[in-house]
Amino acid sequence: MRSIERNFEEEQRRDPNASDYLSLYRAVKGKGWSESMIRRWFRKLVDTTLKTLNRLKEYLGRFWEYSNASLGFQNAFTVFP
Repeated sequence: MRSIERNFEEEQRRDPNASDYLSLYRAVKGKGWSESMIRRWFRKLVDTTLKTLNRLKEYLGRFWEYSNASLGFQNAFTVFP
């Protein structure tokens, strides 16, 4: 299993205009990562702002759901409202 960081960097190279959130979403989608691993790499890879920190628990929960969903679960553009 490849690391989240390596998948994230690959997504960044594939679509350099994508946000950090979208790249991380694509990196974990359908891969079955644990909540603690996603939390760890979210904090390292995503540029967080005060607004993001206030909603951190919600974001991490969504990333974990997407990581453990089937590959065809949802469209990547519905990650965040």
